[in-house]
Amino acid sequence: MRKSTSVMQKHRRPILMGFMLSIFLLSIFVGLDGINNVSAEGEEEDDAFPQGDMFWDMPDEHRLYLAGQTGEIANLTRTRPTDSSPTGTEIVGYTGISGAQEIIYAEAPPAINSINVSVNLSVYLHGIIRAPFANYCKTTGWGTLIEKSTRIDVNILVNGQVIHSASSDEIVIDTINDADPANFTIDDVELNLTIMSGGILALQISVDHQCENSEAQFNWGSFGSASGIVIEGNFVQPVVEGDADDIGLAHIQMSSNSPWGLDDVSNTKLTIYGPIYDDQFDTDDFDLVIQDFNLPMGSKKIEMNQSAYTWVSDVPLEPGHYLAKFCIQVVDGNTINYCHIEGSYRVIVEEEDADLFTAWWWLASISLLMLIGWIGFAFKQGLLYPPPMMAAFLVLMILLIPLQMQLPSLEMDYNAREDGAATSFSLIGTSGEGANESSFIHLNDLLDGHSAVVIGVFQPGSPNAVDQYDNFARTMAKTDDIAFAQLATGNNIQLIDIEEHAAIVNGSWPVMVDEKDSKIAKQFPTGASDGIVIIDASHTITWWKVGSASDGEIIKAIGNIDNGGQQSITSVFSLLWTCAFTLLLVALPRKKWEAPEEPLPPGGYWASLMLNGVAGFAVVALPIIILTTILGVGEFWLWIQVGLAAWLIFQAAFVLKKGNSLEAGIVGALLRKLYTNGYTEWRGADEIRNDVQIGIWIGWLSWLMLPMLMPQGISATMRSGLWGIVMGVLLLIGLFICVGFVNLFIRLIASWGGPLSRMFGKIGQPEFARFYGFLILPIAIWMLLFAVIQVKAAGLI
Repeated sequence: MRKSTSVMQKHRRPILMGFMLSIFLLSIFVGLDGINNVSAEGEEEDDAFPQGDMFWDMPDEHRLYLAGQTGEIANLTRTRPTDSSPTGTEIVGYTGISGAQEIIYAEAPPAINSINVSVNLSVYLHGIIRAPFANYCKTTGWGTLIEKSTRIDVNILVNGQVIHSASSDEIVIDTINDADPANFTIDDVELNLTIMSGGILALQISVDHQCENSEAQFNWGSFGSASGIVIEGNFVQPVVEGDADDIGLAHIQMSSNSPWGLDDVSNTKLTIYGPIYDDQFDTDDFDLVIQDFNLPMGSKKIEMNQSAYTWVSDVPLEPGHYLAKFCIQVVDGNTINYCHIEGSYRVIVEEEDADLFTAWWWLASISLLMLIGWIGFAFKQGLLYPPPMMAAFLVLMILLIPLQMQLPSLEMDYNAREDGAATSFSLIGTSGEGANESSFIHLNDLLDGHSAVVIGVFQPGSPNAVDQYDNFARTMAKTDDIAFAQLATGNNIQLIDIEEHAAIVNGSWPVMVDEKDSKIAKQFPTGASDGIVIIDASHTITWWKVGSASDGEIIKAIGNIDNGGQQSITSVFSLLWTCAFTLLLVALPRKKWEAPEEPLPPGGYWASLMLNGVAGFAVVALPIIILTTILGVGEFWLWIQVGLAAWLIFQAAFVLKKGNSLEAGIVGALLRKLYTNGYTEWRGADEIRNDVQIGIWIGWLSWLMLPMLMPQGISATMRSGLWGIVMGVLLLIGLFICVGFVNLFIRLIASWGGPLSRMFGKIGQPEFARFYGFLILPIAIWMLLFAVIQVKAAGLI
């Protein structure tokens, strides 16, 4: 194995070969992915229902009822009468040769929405006779039966212009009972009904009564004598829009294309069912009920100044098809019926697109190619590794897969972490300084003089916006160390979209409008959805929650900033069962343990292992902590990650060539000066340097697996104030102690094999260390690409 050192100098070729094979594999995979996409599109089932598919079971007719006590003050209303006795009456005497006499001119409320629909329209009016007896108008005249009739003439008007005129049949009224009146009907006629917003639909009724010495009494306003206009057709039609946001919350809105909009709706019940099959038309399976709403959650203004009811699901929906089923009661409907209009709207939560550049797949494939190239080119150079060593190389490669699975994919979009950096922004919105004047709001201005800012992200019209307002107001009353703001996000949001909510906030805090394509919200873990995000003074996301959060939750999350936020120094122990076991082969002992000639203090050996590891860890950790403490996190962290990835590439390449990093050699030499000569001679320079190198690798693994551990867990705490500095120092000391134990555990576990461990250590070093650097190299390159992409996605380049 002594030949290995010279042979390994020729191992530059396997590196080149490995990356050439990787590029070749990438081309094949891209081609296969494109073929699969084409195949998938071709095989897509035609019978699957699309997003937004709607079905409505509508009533056959819609009504406008006469209301008011007399014809002079009559009006048209959509509300169905419920009184048992007439509430409106108009009496007409004998008209004779003078002809029909106008008795009613009733107007409907001004239209809210514009409509242009084809309908069938009819009019009906109920009347009784005021005479000595019911058949009075049938028995007058020289002892013969002479019927003297009554007729109504009707005009339908829009904005004073007659759009239809008609007359009823001539009827001889032969009833004096209000409960059993005569029915005067204008037969239905097909009309193209056009009413613009603000327009007024009116009904004009004239009566020709030809029965002398009697009066015709016309009644309305009771369920037995309901009179007015009957409209058949698409006069009232719910209009529903909905989708699932970035988190999976279902956002549903419903408006009405009736001239009077939602004033026609008395109640709306919504039930979300799912998931169902993509070709399933309907379901009433109670077990599939996701959420049940007895009333709308809120309302919003939409196009043409219309109003819409809004709902948002409490929980994110899993990928699949869902039905939002409506049960709507309208004001002109029979109150006996629970649902006058029933319908369904399909919401599809799409599966997340499979990432083409998924870290674990590519890096595992590249690692396998690199292993083959490593062994193959060694064999070509006349070096045949023993089977146990080849097996050890394979194990080392496999043990890196958990690390590779935790690495981010290479996507062009910003990778929003739950504990990630919050880049600076400048958004237009209301100032929040006791007024609703528009201005530009900057993140730095929000944080000025505050330990954190709480941002409520919402889609316009979402009920969560009001919940956030209520919770923010309660929190503001309990503390003055926190800034507040709200961010309206979604597609093509404009200032007009926040006017209604800004009026509610009334200058208590800024209400901002997101950039195009929800750029800022997508840098938060909420995405373009409803949620709460807390950003601390270092520009780090310290906490978040879907929808809204109570004042207690917000205050508790703010209090945790001084304790490391979402980070815990003990999380470094998780490296042991995820990726740190890959260091066992690097940590294998190379000689049998013998007691030192100069006795060490009790626990001195273990303490030295811990100290050496901590020194190596500090090589990586301290630059991160110092830079993020001085500069903060935010966009600086994105640039720092570029530098860290480039530094890791350098270290991995150096280890590949030398068996250990340049930094490990320097720190190891400094440590040997601190120790006694007896200790350094007993341990040897290689072992001390190896301790340091393991600590350095732990530092890199912690950055790869727990990237915000030091920026948020230490630096953000130090930036929170004087007490934060004290806590930050204590947390840093605690972190070093934890890392020391991790380093100690790795060293101890690596020695458990006794002679077997020493044998592998003798024959496998420095090959294991070099191969480890070889495998880390593509990971470092991957992270550099990721870091550069993130800088670009954040708009910094």
